[in-house]
Amino acid sequence: DPLVFYPFAANPQIENPKSGAVYSANSQHDTTAYGVMHPGYYTANVRMLRIEELLQGRDNLVVDDMKPMVNDHFSKADADLAHILFAIIKMSGDTALSELFKPLQSWKGDHTLNSTEPVLYYPLLYHLMYETFADELGDENFDQYLNTHLMKRTNFRIFEMEESLWFDNLYTDQKESKSDVVLRAAEKSKNQLTSQFPNADLPQWGNVHTIEFAHPMGAVSPLDKIFNVGPFPIRGTNESVNQQSFKQNDQGFYPVQHGPQMRILIDMADIEGSVSINPTGQSGNIFSEFYSDQAEMFVNGQFRPQLMNRQEIEKSKSGRLKFVAQ
Repeated sequence: DPLVFYPFAANPQIENPKSGAVYSANSQHDTTAYGVMHPGYYTANVRMLRIEELLQGRDNLVVDDMKPMVNDHFSKADADLAHILFAIIKMSGDTALSELFKPLQSWKGDHTLNSTEPVLYYPLLYHLMYETFADELGDENFDQYLNTHLMKRTNFRIFEMEESLWFDNLYTDQKESKSDVVLRAAEKSKNQLTSQFPNADLPQWGNVHTIEFAHPMGAVSPLDKIFNVGPFPIRGTNESVNQQSFKQNDQGFYPVQHGPQMRILIDMADIEGSVSINPTGQSGNIFSEFYSDQAEMFVNGQFRPQLMNRQEIEKSKSGRLKFVAQ
């Protein structure tokens, strides 16, 4: 049981920071009250640092400046890790592996619809995690591990380390190094990609990273064709500001499992000029024209006016929903 509780004033908080901006992206900030870093189930700080980078040195931002920020699809941390892994592969002298993963050498971390580097990177990352952790955790616990923020926070630390107890495989006589697990993962990734794409023609990210907005009634075929919206190819990744998260796997397809429920941009000096978008539409009625009319706009990073003025609403309304008490 807890021995004592912090006072409410000691809760993690940011108030009027010198930067002039407040952001978190579900990460742990270092500016907390009482100077206490509270342990917690935070995600990796990759998105938070990207927001900081995008805001740095920019004043007098307007709504149009923010649109590309909330749709940003870069993950520098994944690019940095990819560079480390490719350097190990290149040093091995394995020409086939080096040639296959060479695009990772100069990857900037972009996850556009036509990017191909992520198609190479994520199989490599999955097999690297498996080779590193599965012998200690077992397959069932490893599968659970893939669903956690701990996994995200660990990847960008442990694979930058030169040595770790985790790199050694418990079921072999020799002691494996970081290079050993990376090369084993690279070989497995090559086999997966060769099996998945026999003609060696890698698809683009939008071909394997898709989003489908599922309705409870669409859980079984053929109702999914009626109730579900999508699938659509979509930009982004687990650790981009435009977070379109998927579970790491060895199948090579990455359907989005969760992402933003809505995007809203508000200029406090112009409330009526605010814009928003939601993933599907404003009606839960499959027969309504507003059931899925925002889906493609959402996927494409577009916005629509968020009507805040009663006169504008009255002028542009297409109908009225009236609730009557019985």
